[in-house]
Amino acid sequence: MDYPETFSKELFSAFDAKLAWYDEEELPRLLSEYRKLHAYVENLINTLLNKGSIHEDPYKHDKKYLTFLKLMTVFTTKMSVTW
Repeated sequence: MDYPETFSKELFSAFDAKLAWYDEEELPRLLSEYRKLHAYVENLINTLLNKGSIHEDPYKHDKKYLTFLKLMTVFTTKMSVTW
């Protein structure tokens, strides 16, 4: 009858170890990769705009688009503060 108690203790300790691994290693790595990708895409768009290959969106000042950008900015700022 000792098996269920030891199993649950081992399960929770393994879960805590995996959670710590995500918090300390994987999520910061994913955040840095996301920031790099965001910078690459932004630089690509700016380069294409400067060369004239693409043109600015005439609907850029649409309210929905601006709300999305504000949310993304808030999300990335809050993520950088937490880590």
